[in-house]
Amino acid sequence: MYKLTPSLALRAAINVLRDSAESRKMPSGEPLSDAIVQLHLDAADTLEKSLVDLRGHEGVVAKIDSSGGRTPAILNS
Repeated sequence: MYKLTPSLALRAAINVLRDSAESRKMPSGEPLSDAIVQLHLDAADTLEKSLVDLRGHEGVVAKIDSSGGRTPAILNS
């Protein structure tokens, strides 16, 4: 099992927004108007920018290195 990180959650939301806009349907099958398609695309673009900003701040953990000391390790990079 994996740990759900904020960047992974954002990526999933972006994918749902883009998929809905491209298919012009909500996941439930409800059709989307032109205005709502554009709203979904704009929201996906905004979240994409947030995802880029988040990447440098997420996933810093301490791990034990081979000498027994603690060193930072970057995950999801």
